[in-house]
Amino acid sequence: MSPLIDDIADFITTLDWNAVPEKIQDSARDRLLDALSTAVASREVPTTSALVAAGESFATQGGCTVLPTGRTTAASEAALINGTAVHSILFEDIHLGSSDHPGAVIVPAALAAAESAPSIIGRHVSMDDLLRGVLVGYEVHLRMGVIAAAGIKKRKLRTTSMFGTIGAAAAAASILSLGRDETITAIAMAANMSFGFLEGFAHGTMEPYVQAGIAARQGILAIHLARGGVRTGDLVFEGPAGFLQGFADIPAGSVVEFPSDWQITGVSAKPYPISGGKIGSTNTAVAAHQQGIDGTRIKSVRALLKPGVKEFPGSDLAGPYRTYSAAQDSTQFCIASGLLGRAIDSLDYVLKKYDDPEVEDLSHRIELISEEGRLITKLEITMDDGKVETVEVDWSALQIPTVEKMADKLRALTTGFWAVDNVEAIVSLIVDAGPVPVSELSRLLRSC
Repeated sequence: MSPLIDDIADFITTLDWNAVPEKIQDSARDRLLDALSTAVASREVPTTSALVAAGESFATQGGCTVLPTGRTTAASEAALINGTAVHSILFEDIHLGSSDHPGAVIVPAALAAAESAPSIIGRHVSMDDLLRGVLVGYEVHLRMGVIAAAGIKKRKLRTTSMFGTIGAAAAAASILSLGRDETITAIAMAANMSFGFLEGFAHGTMEPYVQAGIAARQGILAIHLARGGVRTGDLVFEGPAGFLQGFADIPAGSVVEFPSDWQITGVSAKPYPISGGKIGSTNTAVAAHQQGIDGTRIKSVRALLKPGVKEFPGSDLAGPYRTYSAAQDSTQFCIASGLLGRAIDSLDYVLKKYDDPEVEDLSHRIELISEEGRLITKLEITMDDGKVETVEVDWSALQIPTVEKMADKLRALTTGFWAVDNVEAIVSLIVDAGPVPVSELSRLLRSC
C-alpha cells in the first residue's frame, strides 16, 4: 500500500475543477464568501489590530491583499494577518466532527498563493484556480481530520492549526500547479510545522486566533521550501516517529487510507459569533426564550451537554467575563444570553456588551452536566415558582451554508466598511468565477 502522502499528492495534483459536482463547487464558493466576511468584520478588534501592527513592523512588500485594511504585503504576511482576522471574532465556519475551523486557514493561504502567482510561477491564475485551491485545501484538511482528529483532541492539541498547516500547503500547491514531487515535499514540510495548543481558550486570550494565521503562513512557507529544493521522506505521516504516531497515537504501520468522500459539505456556518461547541446550547436557550420562558424569573438551570463541550478549555466559566473571547467560549454566557433574549447573533453585543451583569448573574446559576451519548443540549430550567421547564431543540439544519446565505452574510458584515457596489461585484465574481484572473478580485478587495 502506498504511503498516505502519495495519496494526498495524487488528490492535489489530479483534481479537475470542471469534473467536480456543482454542489461541491458551490461549497467552495460559499466558504470563500464566508471567510471574506469575517476577515473584514474583525478589522477593529484588538487581535486583528495587533496582527496588522505586527505586519507593518515586518516592512515587507508584495502584491497580496490584507483583507482588514485593503493594503498589500508579501504572501506569508498576508496569510498570517488574514488567517488571524478570519478567526478572531469566532464567526468563521466550523466542522463539528473534527472541532476545527478550516476557513480561517485555507482561504487566507489560498488567496495569498493566488495573488502571489505572478511572482512565483510567472503568470496570473484564474478564479476557478482559486476556488479549486480552496476546495483542495478544505478536503485535505478535513480528510486528515477523519483520520486523526480523535487522537489530536485527546492530546489537547489544536485541530485547526494541526490540520490547517497541511491543508494550507495543499491549497497553495494546487493553485500554483506544483508538480507531484514538489507537492509531496510541501505537504511533508507542512506536517513537520503543524502545531497548536488549546490553553489560550482557558484564559480568553489571543493565541488561539493567531494560530490560524500562523498555520496559513506556514502553508505558504512549505511551498517555498519545496520549490527551493528541500527533500523529505515518504513516511512523514505513518512512520514510527511520524505525525500520526506522535500527535494522534495511531501506531506506526497502521493501514491508513485517505478518505474519498467529499468532506466540505459537512462544514457549518455559525449562526452566532461564539465558540462552535456552544452553538447547540445557544440554540436551545434561544428557543426557550422564544417559547415564552422569562429569563428574569429563572432560579436555576441544568444544562445536559454532549460530552466534550464542558471539558473544552474555557467552556465552564460562569464569569466574570474580562474579555469578549472569554465570553464567546463560555457555555454559561451563551446559555444565559439566549435565555435572557440578548442579541447573541450580533457582533455588537458579543464584542462590546459581553460584561452584562444580568447575564453574569444568571451564568452563576447554570450547572453544566456532560451526558454520555447525548448529541443535543437539553435545558432543565427551574423557575422562581418551582416549575421546571424542559427544552431541547435541533436547529442544525439552519447551519447548512449556501452561496446565497454567505453572500448575505458578506453584505451584512461589510456594511459600513465596504462600498455596496464593490460587495455586489465581489459576490458576482465569486459566483460566476471561470477564467477571470484573480487580479480582478484583488482590485475589488483593495478598492472597497
